[in-house]
Amino acid sequence: MKERLKFVLSYYLFWLIYFFFIKVLFLIYNLDHTITLDWQTISKILFFGFKLDLSFASYVSLIPFLVIALSSVFPHKYLRYFLLTFTAIILFILTFISIVDLELYKAWGYRLDSTPLMYLNTPAEMLASAGSSPWILLLVIMVATVVSAFTLFYYFIYPQTAFFKKHGYVGVIFFVLLTISLAIPIRGGFKQTPLNVSNVYFSKNNFANHAAINVSWNFFFSLINNDNSIASNYQYYSGDEAFKIVRNMQYPSAPEPSDILKTKRPNIILITWESFTAKVAAETGGIKGVTPNFNKLCKEGLVLTNMYATGDRSDKGLAGILSGYPGLPHGSILNIPKKAEKLPCLALNLSGAGYQTRFYYGGEMEFANLKSYFINNFQEIVSKEDFDEEEMNAKWGAHDHVVFNKLFEDISSAKEPFFYNIFTLSSHEPFDIPTPPKYKGASKDSLFMSSINYTDQVVGDFINKAKQQKWWGNTLVIITADHGTPLPGGTQYNLKEKFHVPFLMLGGALKEIGTVDKVCSQIDIPKTILALLGINSSPYIWSNNIFNPNYPGQAYYVFNDGFGFISPDQYLIFDHTLKSTTFFTNPDTISAIDKGKALSQMVSTDFKMK
Repeated sequence: MKERLKFVLSYYLFWLIYFFFIKVLFLIYNLDHTITLDWQTISKILFFGFKLDLSFASYVSLIPFLVIALSSVFPHKYLRYFLLTFTAIILFILTFISIVDLELYKAWGYRLDSTPLMYLNTPAEMLASAGSSPWILLLVIMVATVVSAFTLFYYFIYPQTAFFKKHGYVGVIFFVLLTISLAIPIRGGFKQTPLNVSNVYFSKNNFANHAAINVSWNFFFSLINNDNSIASNYQYYSGDEAFKIVRNMQYPSAPEPSDILKTKRPNIILITWESFTAKVAAETGGIKGVTPNFNKLCKEGLVLTNMYATGDRSDKGLAGILSGYPGLPHGSILNIPKKAEKLPCLALNLSGAGYQTRFYYGGEMEFANLKSYFINNFQEIVSKEDFDEEEMNAKWGAHDHVVFNKLFEDISSAKEPFFYNIFTLSSHEPFDIPTPPKYKGASKDSLFMSSINYTDQVVGDFINKAKQQKWWGNTLVIITADHGTPLPGGTQYNLKEKFHVPFLMLGGALKEIGTVDKVCSQIDIPKTILALLGINSSPYIWSNNIFNPNYPGQAYYVFNDGFGFISPDQYLIFDHTLKSTTFFTNPDTISAIDKGKALSQMVSTDFKMK
């Protein structure tokens, strides 16, 4: 057993050394980028990238470890040859992937994933695109890498298999359990969120983040998850027709900007409230008593009563709120870092205008690949790792009151103006809260409303303390939701009531108080904020300024293979599978159908082109 254990550990180490070499090779091949990095950053590339190296070394070792287990009871002569052949084949495949990645990164600016497979049906164009690559150099690098790595394996690791002895079923059980334990590094440890490419992002320098990625892991993860399947191929019009329809949905600004603020550069606190549906806020037509603090605050601020989320998940909602990007039916652009990097972001615009920016979340930033998006756009991030274990709930991370307390403390030493975005989590299932529930019973509705009530108390306490601070007079607070929810009541998945979310602006910097009934979408938020501050918002091509009098108001939301569209004179639901509306309020209004279909087509096309 000792010989087998020595072999499996050596085999695992072999792959870690191989991936280390591939990382160094990538840095050398892209020396023009590497020389801009300091040694500390380069060491972090190796350190943070080690997570994916461990994961993929575990994937590669699964079959060999099982083979070693079987060799305890079966003749191992042929198993030895299998190990040799298996390792040679995997080594060739992974090296081929890594060498192709070296050149494609120079052309594309992101690590190799499944995208090139999209071009296999046009081999002539694919070869033409690759014609200028230094293939001889790449071939030499590949041969040298494969030969060197295989030589290391053949002379220093493979000979150990000649000394195996039978150990019976005890050996089988031991090595099967060892194989099962590989699941731990495969998923990245015991954290709630499985490993994804965001785990290796650590820098504002995208090249450093990209260099930390294990390209083999990235390629197969992308292949299995099929990134581009997130956006279906909706084709209802010619490209020009769809573009014209969508362009006409962008309304020119009024000559004079809306003057609802007392100051041109207020501090901004954006509270993104997990699953905060309009159904639990009395001021937006919801159940009375669930959010007494929010309802009270609505009397002190400006309430938008007809705002709709763009999707049904946090990653879709965050893309809408911060980047003005419409939802995709089957996933989110934030799940794919190489595409999310191309989005505009409110935090980045405000940073360029002199704002200090920070994102607060009590959970794991790697969830749904979000870390890469936020580390690229915010100057600082506060997340689960910044809180003590005793401050955590049972599932997601730090309780909302803990994160709000941290936010309040940090503001006392903040440089103004600041833009701080806090994303709550206590109202996420399983609705774990540290206080006695307001609503009794174990039903999902009761648990959900109790969690909303808890966060409402936390938000109310935060605002009450904030009002006593000097910075309050120059601060705009925005409270909204990441998305709606079927709860309470089990609202049907495609109805607008599920997507209806509250939106409140308040604070010492706000001049106007009242209610705005205009239909609007959370994708309008970034353009609206930038317009209020007089900052260029042209990159937000899907967004409109809510306070622009020329903008009549509209909202587009998506669900699984369908969309809803709301305008002043129409509300409809369209099913992409049936290719027809399943509900509408005004049969004479055709333009709303055209707008929704064109948006679906253009967003899908835009996603695939990014």
